[in-house]
Amino acid sequence: MTPIYMRLAALKRLPLLDLTLKAVPWPVYLVGGSVRDMFLGRRVRDLDLVVDGPLEEAAQKTSAAVGVRAVPLGHSPKQIYRLNRWGLTLDLCHLEGPDIHSDLLRRDLTINALALDLKAPDDSWKIIDPCRGIMDLKKRKARFVAEANLLTDPLRLIRLFRLSANLNLTIQPDSLAMVKKHASLINRTAGERIREEALLLLGAPRSYKTVTAMIEHGLLEALVPEITPLRGCGQSDYHHLNVLDHTLAALESLEEIICSPKKHFPAFAPEIRTYLDQEHCPALLKLSILLHDLGKPSTKSADDEGRVHFFRHEIVGEECAAQIAARFKMSGAETTLLRFIIRHHLQPFHLMEAHQARHLTPKGIFRLGRLTGGNLWGLLLHALADAEATQGPAQDKKGGVAAVRSFLNYLAMEIYSQRRELAKGPCLVTGRDLLVAFNLKPSPQIGRLLRAIEEAQATGRVRDRTAALALAAELLAQDSLSS
Repeated sequence: MTPIYMRLAALKRLPLLDLTLKAVPWPVYLVGGSVRDMFLGRRVRDLDLVVDGPLEEAAQKTSAAVGVRAVPLGHSPKQIYRLNRWGLTLDLCHLEGPDIHSDLLRRDLTINALALDLKAPDDSWKIIDPCRGIMDLKKRKARFVAEANLLTDPLRLIRLFRLSANLNLTIQPDSLAMVKKHASLINRTAGERIREEALLLLGAPRSYKTVTAMIEHGLLEALVPEITPLRGCGQSDYHHLNVLDHTLAALESLEEIICSPKKHFPAFAPEIRTYLDQEHCPALLKLSILLHDLGKPSTKSADDEGRVHFFRHEIVGEECAAQIAARFKMSGAETTLLRFIIRHHLQPFHLMEAHQARHLTPKGIFRLGRLTGGNLWGLLLHALADAEATQGPAQDKKGGVAAVRSFLNYLAMEIYSQRRELAKGPCLVTGRDLLVAFNLKPSPQIGRLLRAIEEAQATGRVRDRTAALALAAELLAQDSLSS
């Protein structure tokens, strides 16, 4: 028995699939990505089944057999029923067309136009492969089944690139030509479906070449037309590339940093790995780098000496990113992360300038640490990638990428040191202490005082309750004088 059929035999013994096949009296086929991943030896967690019979009745029988509700998703003729049990997801859908061959011919890519008849005797299993998808898998090729299928569901335009990135496949020229021809159709697709595919694509360890191909064939700009003005937009002498080329170079650098954090931040690799393990975190960091300079074209100016500036481009870029996130129905947390990194992506460089001028204070470092909270590493990884794609003569005069990398490591060390100081130290005063000591009423002023005391404690300015109350009195006196 060949490896794929050994894996199938093991899969059929799983309770979820075994009970389903016993409950459903009609032909059942394992299809699409489930078969593809079995052939590649990848772990199968999602079981896609096509039922050659009444779908709703099959879902009811399966639900009763496995003891969980079958949840209907979508609408006819694309409706599916989903069941989650024992760490697996099972999707039941109906047969499109008169037989399984017709069904497969309506699918997106040849590597997904695969099926196995689960009701066939174990000694007669055969992969149903009308589009030579197995051969394409062996040769690491990605291609559409048919151009007409794109018109049925334009999301397949993105899926071509997503699977290419995730499975390390080469997209075939005829399929790339179809992308260029039909790229504008992507805007017919619901934003939440685009979001899902885009995050999966950017979640691939190496998506740079795929994103570049999407730009070359018009798909990325069809999705995000705000990128178009970046083309050919020249920059200051800190840069050696125009804005679009800089953005792509930064994406390539960020992917390398994410894959090898110990190389760039040797003392912090475990913390960085923990940060990156959050859901969709690498993908969101890559999306932020793709969008971080969207504000530059509209804010570009030159002074009397011909020097180029992009004043407040981070603020304009943040608003652009927020609009894009809304268009693609991104979650509140996802949108917040994008907005935060884009809004503050210059902060590490401002602190580095202060450090080189010997003006950086522990207070300045503490405020960045407090500002970033749990996203310190998102901002620092972004900054290093941004710097690696910024190699103009002005940047070289300030020490180039090596100086930036050294400073970011120093900054992280100082922030972690301050956080440890706060964690091991006692809480010097509470809000109630301030209310009583100074006969105050509850107001935002209390929060400002507590933050000032926390800052002073982290930076070593105050070490006990008496000093903390003295600082509060000093700040209250200043407020009184300025009011």
